[in-house]
Amino acid sequence: MARYKNSFEVIRTIATIKKNQNEVIKINVVLNKFTDKTYYDIRVYYYDPTSGYETATKKGITVSPAVLLEILKILTDEMNGKNKEKKDGKKSKRKS
Repeated sequence: MARYKNSFEVIRTIATIKKNQNEVIKINVVLNKFTDKTYYDIRVYYYDPTSGYETATKKGITVSPAVLLEILKILTDEMNGKNKEKKDGKKSKRKS
């Protein structure tokens, strides 16, 4: 899917997290204007003093709700110690 400028419309911002003095990370619910589907956009924004607004950078990711759930499960498993890698770099098999 090609990403065209202004093809996504921000529906709402879920969270804004300060990254450093000049940048924030925003988690937005966005609507693709062409497909009318909802996605989650996690992106770095910086304050542009010339315009007076926060401006989105290319640093970020836009994912479907299903992919976001998969990412969250993997991160949760990692934080709980369930996603260990073996010394040879291969992931251990999970018990489901």
